[in-house]
Amino acid sequence: EDSGGSDPDPEFIFVASLVGDDSINIESESYLKASQIAVIPGEPNVASVSNNGELIHGESFSISGNEFGVKSPVEPEIWDDFDHYDLGQNIIEGEPVIGPSWSPYGTSPTIENNMSYSGDKSVFVNLDDGITRFEHDFSPHQDKVFMSWWRYHESNPEEVINDVYCNEPYHYGVPGYDPDDCHNYKMLYLMGDQGTNGASPQIMIGAIMFTRQNWMHAIQGGNFEDASANWISSYSYGQTLNSWQRWDTYSQMESGDFSLNDGVLDAWLSGQKVLNEHSYDYGEVPAQWKDVGIGALFRPRSVYTKFQSYFDDIYIDNTQARIEICDVSNWNSREESGANCAIQIPHTTWDGSTIQFTANQGSFVEGEDLYLFVIDSEGQASNGVPISFTQQMGC
Repeated sequence: EDSGGSDPDPEFIFVASLVGDDSINIESESYLKASQIAVIPGEPNVASVSNNGELIHGESFSISGNEFGVKSPVEPEIWDDFDHYDLGQNIIEGEPVIGPSWSPYGTSPTIENNMSYSGDKSVFVNLDDGITRFEHDFSPHQDKVFMSWWRYHESNPEEVINDVYCNEPYHYGVPGYDPDDCHNYKMLYLMGDQGTNGASPQIMIGAIMFTRQNWMHAIQGGNFEDASANWISSYSYGQTLNSWQRWDTYSQMESGDFSLNDGVLDAWLSGQKVLNEHSYDYGEVPAQWKDVGIGALFRPRSVYTKFQSYFDDIYIDNTQARIEICDVSNWNSREESGANCAIQIPHTTWDGSTIQFTANQGSFVEGEDLYLFVIDSEGQASNGVPISFTQQMGC
């Protein structure tokens, strides 16, 4: 809009309509600057972010656009960055930023400050005791679960390489050999509410050095099919040592009476899509997800002098609808090659055209060129809108 011709350098936004209208006729003798936004029907589109896209960590901002869908409840099931806990505190003695207290399983993890992805604290899991994890119980149980977390895992690489107890031919094929003896590591358990053990199906994200050293999602238990979902992009246990990585997974039960084999099991490692199963058979008995355990299990630990993890910025919800800020401008490139992204925390409003959120800076620095995306409940991502983090409100 030119406000009556007073602006010598006007900006115009052209909106394409799917309905023809001969009465619309725009003519100009001047050169125009145009902000062009490709709007695809049915996909989320971000038009703007409040404060001209200049964000401050921990402050509230809003997103305007269309095709966002409706998210209810607006807040995630769990959001925890662990910075508000006391140093050395047992994790079950506090509460997440959003959501109920964590539940213990085995030895309960503690809050430490010698390693963190964002802020100055994280939750420390020492697998000396074999099983050490913290859990969240879904109430009510859920058909769909999206989870995101950052993890830094420490062990001694030379011990992995020289682990003759499991490495062929020292142990493999020996009478009485059990693959589970070969240093079976599970980082996460997602439990269903059916089956003979009342905890099926079970999704386990893990690796077994060396017989199955590449990361995979294993699904098993009770009346359900036992299977392994191998990643489309392979990563070994050794490739995920001694650095921070973001892990995401989305699990959706089969619809109806579980005869359609339309379950969903997706996963990402540091933004890259590593698992894309959209016709998964979770079994024949209708079930829902009842709890998730993060930590989680390692056995036997015999030759390792160090086997421990730090977890930070954990986000759990009953939908994959979310807000992401990334260091790439195109969502497809993130899924193909990976990217650094910080999940944002929605609150109060999420309708078809407006979302309110609390800004989460993650590990980004002030002034870094970043892009905000809205992902809907079907996993469709919006256009990326430029934003940055600043220490003061924009001028």
